[in-house]
Amino acid sequence: MVAAPVLQRFVPYAATYLPRLLGGLFPDLLWRREPEANERTLYLTFDDGPTAAMTDPILRVLDRFDARATCFLVGAQAEGDPERVRRIADAGHTVGNHTFTHPDPWRTSDEALIRELERTTDVLQSITGQSVRHLRPPYGRFTRAMRRWGRRRGQRVVMWDVMPGDFL
Repeated sequence: MVAAPVLQRFVPYAATYLPRLLGGLFPDLLWRREPEANERTLYLTFDDGPTAAMTDPILRVLDRFDARATCFLVGAQAEGDPERVRRIADAGHTVGNHTFTHPDPWRTSDEALIRELERTTDVLQSITGQSVRHLRPPYGRFTRAMRRWGRRRGQRVVMWDVMPGDFL
């Protein structure tokens, strides 16, 4: 049996380095972007919002440093908190699709998953008045149907390059 502290250290490590290996197998997914010469860019992404407990403090820190991020929002939470979603977009941050109820894509039918993505797109576009151009699969578990849907809808599947393991 593996002790919990070992697993806690392994998950962020695997989540950081495994995507680097998988990136070559799934080139249509955005895993990382190589910087141009002399470019100093860091892409910040935040998942699972909006929530009062986390979104507001994150927005304050980003504002303090004049930084922009991509916030992958859960549609049901966005629908219930449209003002917070508008604040995210009005501050210049990108709003991305993170499904409507955050189901496990590997345990959800293709049809149900597409309904989740469609509904979230509709909610986010209705609130922000902007097109949704990115999606992130819950738990990083993408499917062929999700990738096809993203290509048809102009939403690129965005993964991550580093995961700090600071889950709440």
